[in-house]
Amino acid sequence: MLEAYQAYGDYHTMMELTEKLVGRGDSGDRQELILPWGEKQTDFTPPFPAGPTTSCLPNTRAWRQATSSRLRRSPAKAGLETAGKHPDVIKNQVFEAKVEDQLAGPIFVLDYPASICR
Repeated sequence: MLEAYQAYGDYHTMMELTEKLVGRGDSGDRQELILPWGEKQTDFTPPFPAGPTTSCLPNTRAWRQATSSRLRRSPAKAGLETAGKHPDVIKNQVFEAKVEDQLAGPIFVLDYPASICR
Protein backbone atom coordinates (compact mmCIF):
# COMPACT_ATOMS: atom_id res chain seq x y z
CA MET A 1 0.00 0.00 0.00
CA LEU A 2 1.24 3.45 -0.84
CA GLU A 3 -0.16 6.85 -0.03
CA ALA A 4 1.24 9.88 -1.81
CA TYR A 5 0.45 13.56 -2.16
CA GLN A 6 1.83 16.22 -4.45
CA ALA A 7 1.44 19.97 -4.03
CA TYR A 8 -0.59 21.44 -6.86
CA GLY A 9 -1.22 17.99 -8.30
CA ASP A 10 -4.64 16.68 -9.18
CA TYR A 11 -5.97 13.22 -9.88
CA HIS A 12 -4.40 13.27 -13.34
CA THR A 13 -1.02 13.84 -11.69
CA MET A 14 -1.61 10.92 -9.34
CA MET A 15 -2.73 8.66 -12.18
CA GLU A 16 0.50 9.43 -14.02
CA LEU A 17 2.54 8.73 -10.87
CA THR A 18 0.74 5.43 -10.35
CA GLU A 19 1.36 4.33 -13.92
CA LYS A 20 5.04 5.21 -13.61
CA LEU A 21 5.38 3.30 -10.34
CA VAL A 22 3.57 0.22 -11.60
CA GLY A 23 5.09 0.41 -15.07
CA ARG A 24 8.55 0.81 -13.55
CA GLY A 25 8.76 4.42 -14.70
CA ASP A 26 11.61 5.46 -16.91
CA SER A 27 14.06 3.01 -15.35
CA GLY A 28 14.68 1.22 -18.61
CA ASP A 29 13.54 -2.03 -16.96
CA ARG A 30 11.27 -3.40 -19.67
CA GLN A 31 10.36 -6.69 -18.06
CA GLU A 32 7.08 -8.25 -19.02
CA LEU A 33 4.22 -6.51 -17.24
CA ILE A 34 1.68 -9.25 -17.88
CA LEU A 35 1.53 -11.00 -14.56
CA PRO A 36 -0.58 -13.72 -12.96
CA TRP A 37 -3.42 -12.33 -10.87
CA GLY A 38 -5.53 -15.06 -9.41
CA GLU A 39 -6.60 -17.43 -12.17
CA LYS A 40 -5.91 -14.94 -14.97
CA GLN A 41 -3.07 -13.01 -16.52
CA THR A 42 -3.31 -9.25 -16.05
CA ASP A 43 -1.58 -6.64 -18.17
CA PHE A 44 -0.07 -3.89 -16.01
CA THR A 45 1.38 -2.02 -18.98
CA PRO A 46 0.49 1.69 -18.88
CA PRO A 47 -1.55 3.56 -19.83
CA PHE A 48 -4.33 2.09 -17.73
CA PRO A 49 -7.94 2.46 -18.87
CA ALA A 50 -9.83 5.26 -17.14
CA GLY A 51 -13.42 6.38 -17.13
CA PRO A 52 -16.11 7.92 -14.97
CA THR A 53 -18.03 5.80 -12.51
CA THR A 54 -21.23 6.32 -14.49
CA SER A 55 -19.69 4.93 -17.69
CA CYS A 56 -19.37 1.62 -15.86
CA LEU A 57 -23.09 1.56 -15.11
CA PRO A 58 -25.48 -0.10 -17.53
CA ASN A 59 -27.42 2.25 -19.81
CA THR A 60 -25.38 5.29 -18.81
CA ARG A 61 -27.58 7.87 -20.54
CA ALA A 62 -30.61 6.61 -18.65
CA TRP A 63 -28.73 6.88 -15.37
CA ARG A 64 -27.61 10.45 -16.04
CA GLN A 65 -31.08 11.54 -17.06
CA ALA A 66 -32.93 9.58 -14.42
CA THR A 67 -35.16 11.34 -11.99
CA SER A 68 -34.98 10.32 -8.37
CA SER A 69 -38.13 8.19 -8.62
CA ARG A 70 -36.96 6.41 -11.80
CA LEU A 71 -33.54 5.85 -10.26
CA ARG A 72 -35.04 4.33 -7.15
CA ARG A 73 -37.18 1.73 -8.98
CA SER A 74 -34.39 -0.10 -10.84
CA PRO A 75 -32.04 -0.69 -7.88
CA ALA A 76 -35.01 -1.77 -5.76
CA LYS A 77 -35.64 -4.54 -8.30
CA ALA A 78 -32.04 -5.64 -7.72
CA GLY A 79 -32.67 -5.95 -3.99
CA LEU A 80 -30.94 -2.72 -2.96
CA GLU A 81 -32.49 -0.54 -0.26
CA THR A 82 -33.28 2.88 -1.73
CA ALA A 83 -35.81 4.45 0.61
CA GLY A 84 -34.77 7.92 1.74
CA LYS A 85 -31.40 7.77 -0.03
CA HIS A 86 -29.86 10.42 -2.25
CA PRO A 87 -29.61 9.43 -5.95
CA ASP A 88 -25.79 9.54 -5.79
CA VAL A 89 -25.82 7.09 -2.87
CA ILE A 90 -28.05 4.79 -4.93
CA LYS A 91 -25.74 5.04 -7.94
CA ASN A 92 -22.82 4.12 -5.71
CA GLN A 93 -24.73 1.17 -4.28
CA VAL A 94 -25.45 -0.10 -7.80
CA PHE A 95 -21.81 0.40 -8.80
CA GLU A 96 -20.56 -1.54 -5.76
CA ALA A 97 -23.14 -4.31 -6.11
CA LYS A 98 -23.18 -4.82 -9.86
CA VAL A 99 -20.03 -3.36 -11.41
CA GLU A 100 -17.08 -3.24 -9.02
CA ASP A 101 -16.46 -7.00 -8.90
CA GLN A 102 -16.60 -7.17 -12.71
CA LEU A 103 -13.71 -4.75 -13.20
CA ALA A 104 -10.44 -6.45 -14.05
CA GLY A 105 -6.86 -5.29 -14.25
CA PRO A 106 -5.58 -1.85 -13.41
CA ILE A 107 -8.28 0.73 -14.09
CA PHE A 108 -8.91 4.24 -12.87
CA VAL A 109 -12.56 4.77 -11.97
CA LEU A 110 -13.10 8.51 -12.01
CA ASP A 111 -15.70 11.07 -10.99
CA TYR A 112 -16.96 9.39 -7.87
CA PRO A 113 -20.06 11.38 -6.86
CA ALA A 114 -18.85 14.44 -4.93
CA SER A 115 -22.02 14.49 -2.84
CA ILE A 116 -20.93 11.31 -1.03
CA CYS A 117 -17.21 12.09 -0.66
CA ARG A 118 -16.65 13.19 2.92
